[in-house]
Amino acid sequence: MEKKITQITGILIVSLLVCASLVAVITLSPLDKGAYTYKLNTFESYDDLQSFLEKRISTGGNQGRLYYSPNIAISKESGTANDASALGGEVPPSYSTTNVQVAGVDEPDIVKTDGTYLYVVANNTVYIIKAYPVFEATIVSQIKITNVSISNIFIRGDRLVVFGNTGVSYGYPLLEGDMKVESSPRLGMWWGGVSQTAVNVYDLSERAAPTLTKEIRIDGGYFDARLIDGYVYLVATEYTYNILYAVDDTNYTFNVPEISIDNETKSISPDDIYYVDVPELPDTMTHVISLNLDTNDIVEKSFMLGSSQTMYVSQNNIFLASIHYPYYPILYRTGAESQTAADNQESTILHKISIDTGDISYIAQGEVPGVILNQFSMDEHNGFFRIATTSGNNWMENSQTSNNI
Repeated sequence: MEKKITQITGILIVSLLVCASLVAVITLSPLDKGAYTYKLNTFESYDDLQSFLEKRISTGGNQGRLYYSPNIAISKESGTANDASALGGEVPPSYSTTNVQVAGVDEPDIVKTDGTYLYVVANNTVYIIKAYPVFEATIVSQIKITNVSISNIFIRGDRLVVFGNTGVSYGYPLLEGDMKVESSPRLGMWWGGVSQTAVNVYDLSERAAPTLTKEIRIDGGYFDARLIDGYVYLVATEYTYNILYAVDDTNYTFNVPEISIDNETKSISPDDIYYVDVPELPDTMTHVISLNLDTNDIVEKSFMLGSSQTMYVSQNNIFLASIHYPYYPILYRTGAESQTAADNQESTILHKISIDTGDISYIAQGEVPGVILNQFSMDEHNGFFRIATTSGNNWMENSQTSNNI
């Protein structure tokens, strides 16, 4: 009998150890500091910015860090019903809004409604459709934006916000040694220009005649946006090789990032471009813009970060996540070559940016083991950030994986 009890006890212990190996609890902690200060800095001049990027080129750019963006389509289904009595007149029946991850943090979509009108993105056009009462249903107006591929929209009261990317590129000045020579894009050089993120805000006091009230263009591709208490928070990204590209040992193309507001273009000041002294290679410049829909006030800050693929936004913070895979030569190792656990360890790098009634502040960077699935792998609650990741090369034969929380 005692022998049977011992066997059962042993089985239970082994079972508990197996379960513990499948789910690990982790904390968000800074990367190993080493010689890095992890302090937030700005550039004093464009020469400093150029020197910073030249250092990136000299160290091999992205070498050692492979980034991956999961191709995941998130369907946005029916959300909570809203009271539309504020629209005046007959009160329409309850209606659904975009299904969002965080209450009070609206997410852009290609279909929005206020209970009376539908706002639909189709054929690169925003259609404003009167949907209620149903016997009055009709297309009221259409919005097209020249040279802009429309991505999605926000609607808030009488304000419509349209996001997209421009299809227009422009040339770089060529740097030859210490001499800057203006040049047009050269044939065969696909990096001869950058696209821009487009943001148009319309007054819909007259649905049949939308009026453009604010127009923003900023270098880089549209990444994502959120709407919180009347403030739009937009994230756009551009690769640093779009800013400084090594043509050969002595020549570089150089493009200072620009922002245009209501057709007034200016270069982003170097003291508005932030970087953190960390080992992560800054292969992407991330632009964060806040727009007050009541006053049209704009705040813009730029950060030299790694390539972010996923964004989670709470009421108070933006979290940008990038997946870091181990150095690619391990893909070509033979079975006889040794591999350490660190060699096979994917990780997720996180950047926390505070947002507070339009103010934008970089807070911290951290790294956790494993990779995330999508934005729903992250959450913030009562001041604590929570993330679920999976570790292990599940694409390799006989490889084990584990889940981390």
